[in-house]
Amino acid sequence: MSEDFFTPDDVAGTLNIPLSTLELWCALFGSCLSTSARPSDLPGIEVIERRFTEEDVVVLAGAKQLMARQVTSSVTNGSQVG
Repeated sequence: MSEDFFTPDDVAGTLNIPLSTLELWCALFGSCLSTSARPSDLPGIEVIERRFTEEDVVVLAGAKQLMARQVTSSVTNGSQVG
């Protein structure tokens, strides 16, 4: 059974985020992503062509939702303090 892979451009477009944000999230949530999507654990070695599975996209979409809630919560809490 063949698994479809998505490029970083595909994933960033799907999630409506910049590539730089995708890179950051791959570093932060790498342990939850497939081997082909996570950054290399070896110093000085970068993944040449990062590939994402459908499951990776689901994980990153969930991360986006959680981060949006956190930002919303922080903004709400901040405005209540003042």
